[in-house]
Amino acid sequence: MRPLLLLLTACAPLSEDSGGADSAAPAAPSVQPLRVGSFNGDWLWSTHGDGEMPRNAVDTEMMGRLLTDHGIELVGLQEVDGPQAVHLLALEGDWEWVTGTSGWNQNLAIAWRDDVVQVTNAREVVLPSYAGANKQPLVADVTSRSGDLAFSLVVVHHHPFADAESARERATQATELHTWIRDKLALSTTDVYAENVVMVGDFNDTFDGIHPDWPSLQPFVDDPAWDFATAHTGHFTQIPYMSQIDHIALSGPVQARQVGAGTAEGIHIIPHEQTSPYSDYPGGWADPHPTISDHRPLWVGLEHLSPAE
Repeated sequence: MRPLLLLLTACAPLSEDSGGADSAAPAAPSVQPLRVGSFNGDWLWSTHGDGEMPRNAVDTEMMGRLLTDHGIELVGLQEVDGPQAVHLLALEGDWEWVTGTSGWNQNLAIAWRDDVVQVTNAREVVLPSYAGANKQPLVADVTSRSGDLAFSLVVVHHHPFADAESARERATQATELHTWIRDKLALSTTDVYAENVVMVGDFNDTFDGIHPDWPSLQPFVDDPAWDFATAHTGHFTQIPYMSQIDHIALSGPVQARQVGAGTAEGIHIIPHEQTSPYSDYPGGWADPHPTISDHRPLWVGLEHLSPAE
């Protein structure tokens, strides 16, 4: 376990773990575009059989397979109990991860293939209106091990529910996050990571607004520096409500790295609940109706080298 260097004074301590491989001697990096994803683990607990959504080893290993089978190499996770919960995913390959601590049993996490990217300067950012069990954004510097790709990864999980009070809180969170990225991110990192930002997570809101009077994505939608990959598809990410509330957005020059930017082909949403073996695997906690999550993972591809090269 390596300690993290926290560069913001308004940061909470993080929890870090490792997939067990030695990052000092990484294997040959991936040749595919970097697959950056987001996945809400639906109360992913640290102990099998516990929590709001009990699971056994079959369930958690299938969750890990869902990510690795689709080639995701860097992922922002939501609703993670702690580093041990990520360990239970049994991710195949040279994986490491870091988790936040402000979300109680629903923390944010970043997991990555250490042979593909280097992740440093991970920190939780304390914004004014985040309180109680609200999850502080989790931010880190990401650098490709094969090319000149470098960006800040921002992972979020905003306030849920459709009532007006919850929607106003969610809108405030999004506004404060937008302001921090625009005005304060550069104070905690170097220029390349401040100018290139990839934001992923469960925003708990649609583009129209679950509560139409408080569409919380608006600060980012109205900012021409940002493009939501999820704005280019009608596929949903939250399964029971068939709504699109998980998003990936890119700001700055990193947009030029996205494969299929501005098109439906540029965003990939994985319908695991409709796809064998993830929808019908035997031996899960709820067999014969096992469940991985009530959210679908999603990902985008980013080229390791700039278009000019």
